[in-house]
Amino acid sequence: MGRKYYVGLVYIKTKDIFGVPFPVWYDKETGQPIFAKKRRLPVNPLVDMPHESMIPEGCTEIVPEVDVMDTWATSSITLLINMNYMGEDH
Repeated sequence: MGRKYYVGLVYIKTKDIFGVPFPVWYDKETGQPIFAKKRRLPVNPLVDMPHESMIPEGCTEIVPEVDVMDTWATSSITLLINMNYMGEDH
């Protein structure tokens, strides 16, 4: 993620640090992605773990995704996410 810029002959790449995290983890050994179940969204892979049924057989260590979505992807729904708008109460 992030943005790439050229300033003269210098290449500059930025990394987004604020935003909604991608809801995915990886099997450390194989790199196989483990996606969050839709009904559990939103999740923070740095804090939350994937549902047990989603973990591949033989997986011994899970690594969270550390990149975040660009703000344009979530800016219009950030308030709804924070309010848990589609949560169990609705």
